[in-house]
Amino acid sequence: MKDDAIIRIEKQVSDYVGEDSVVLSVWVSGGTVKAADYENYFSIGRENAPVDDLQFGLTKIVEVALRALSPGVNDPNTAINCIDNLGKILAKLGSKYLPRSFHNDGSRNLRLIMEKPTFDDYLYQCFYQIRQYGFEDISVLTAGVKSLTLIARNNSKEVKDTVWEFTKYVLEGIDGKKLLSLDRRYLNEQFTALAEASGRSGEFKGL
Repeated sequence: MKDDAIIRIEKQVSDYVGEDSVVLSVWVSGGTVKAADYENYFSIGRENAPVDDLQFGLTKIVEVALRALSPGVNDPNTAINCIDNLGKILAKLGSKYLPRSFHNDGSRNLRLIMEKPTFDDYLYQCFYQIRQYGFEDISVLTAGVKSLTLIARNNSKEVKDTVWEFTKYVLEGIDGKKLLSLDRRYLNEQFTALAEASGRSGEFKGL
């Protein structure tokens, strides 16, 4: 506001920054600004810092889950614990996350442009690999469905719709004909609860 400028952040948290990388662009209506006036607002290090980078922290949890699901380790309980934690984090994120790229000052003048990951991005990046490598295990699949239910429940319609779209993606990879009878019945109950939590009661027709 002091410089009467509009700033666009060109790099997101955790992006690689080279020596000649453009970190931000600044437009001013008159006069000039000094790079030094803005440099102190950036922290550039050699490694990602999970404390300040939600996406990096989530990725680390996913990595632990995938390692636990690998044939050499075969530890579904650890993977289930990771899935439970991912569900809790995303449930809380969904209730607070407002994906805004444009930020105005008190007089509604545009001041900052900063692209951010959407909730869809977070949900997909947390679960797509776990779905691919772990959802053939009934216990892991069940944990995933329960986590999606937790995320959808008590969240906005937008989050519910996002969860349901991902649920349909999960269902595409399940062959109900190959499930044993009790497994099918239990999973049908879990997916029905997920549909209800997503505001899509009646849309799930069973495996």
